[in-house]
Amino acid sequence: MRLPTRLTTGGVLLLLSTVLSAAASTAAPAAEPDGPATDGLIVEFRPGTEGDLTRFELPEIEGIRLTPAVPMANDRVLVRTQPADLSRATMADVVHRIAADQRVVSVEPNLRIATPSTADPYYSYQWDLHEDTAGMRVPEAWAQGATGDGVTVAVLDTGITAHPDLDGNVVGGYDFVSSAAAARDGDGRDANPGDEGDWTTFGQCDKGRPGRPSSWHGTHVAGTVAAVADNKVGVTGVAPHASLVPVRVLGACGGTVADISDAIVWASGGAVPGVPKNPNPAQVLNLSLGGTHACPKAYAAALKSATGRGATVVIAAGNENQPASLSTPANCGGDTIVVGALNRSGGRADYSNYGDTVDVAAPGGETQNAAADGVLSTWNQGQTALGEAGYGYMEGTSMATPHVAGLAALLLGLDGTLAPADLKSIVQATARDLPGDCPDGCGTGLADAGAAVRFLLHA
Repeated sequence: MRLPTRLTTGGVLLLLSTVLSAAASTAAPAAEPDGPATDGLIVEFRPGTEGDLTRFELPEIEGIRLTPAVPMANDRVLVRTQPADLSRATMADVVHRIAADQRVVSVEPNLRIATPSTADPYYSYQWDLHEDTAGMRVPEAWAQGATGDGVTVAVLDTGITAHPDLDGNVVGGYDFVSSAAAARDGDGRDANPGDEGDWTTFGQCDKGRPGRPSSWHGTHVAGTVAAVADNKVGVTGVAPHASLVPVRVLGACGGTVADISDAIVWASGGAVPGVPKNPNPAQVLNLSLGGTHACPKAYAAALKSATGRGATVVIAAGNENQPASLSTPANCGGDTIVVGALNRSGGRADYSNYGDTVDVAAPGGETQNAAADGVLSTWNQGQTALGEAGYGYMEGTSMATPHVAGLAALLLGLDGTLAPADLKSIVQATARDLPGDCPDGCGTGLADAGAAVRFLLHA
């Protein structure tokens, strides 16, 4: 059962659903094939082209030659280059020269469609990454060399817990929870972004509201963005080589607009009074949070300043099954990317907000069979205070959002000059049609990592 919960008088809603321990098998899939991410090029010739197409010669490029080609169906031929591991720039030059031949219709890499994270035992349970129906086809992006390397993603959430699948990618961070009671760390803002637990007791936040255990929400979100790959532990993130900056903005009973607004500014490299400058300014900000309210001016100003510094901000659409225009900061506009949630069949999840405010959709999971149809990621097993590191299933637009933040990191890792508006345009333009139903509006479709990376590399 999904548990969306209003958390603060400031109107912030933690987009949280039932958390389950991952009952996943530890059997490892087959080993990843060796070699480069591509195996030559697929050249499409114009119908009726005469001659032995397998003897097509590559225009002369110093130090590069073709090995014997393999004929294919539909007027195509597979050609291989020697050496095989060409740089991205050299490969682009080769493609350009072949494409200039009047006989040629198209040239594209012969991608190795493989599982880069086969050493991670729970990867097979991450349908949201690799299933063809409603997954984001992330392995296709990895196969094209996109890993998020060199990109920093800030996760504005409950903070983070120590975890073997995250620690190697975490850099810096800060705690912006200004209320010592909500922070549970004895002070206000400080340099420790550790999650102290957001458990509550009956009536603690609102009169008559039941208590609940700690969510470890930020740890789960961070794992979807950038859990470490190929470490023979747990799961893999969408952008497994990206760096994570945990920014704590939610504590017991949630967070406030003031804390979240300042955190947006700080995370993107801006100045906040009384807080040291962020030594790891983020190119991508993940905001898996929201509340039913008009956009506060503080939010609008913070988001405008962040995108003005070149940061792409990805925001959850909300879990109230209502127009996302009623949820903030999703309704603050600008060059942010607002993400709705899909179930495993590729239709709108029954809780997800919808409408014109939603820019794109991503896997968020569904409630009816959360242990199979939820999103599996890093977690902590403590009920209130910290326990052992583990893995859990969750569902919500909170889970959909870090998929798109991870995709933004993949694209920026290939082209760090992309402005937020350009990156948003690519994500929207390359989204594919939903395999399921969303009559009320799920943006331009299901975000497709493979298609987005392919578009960027060949634009």
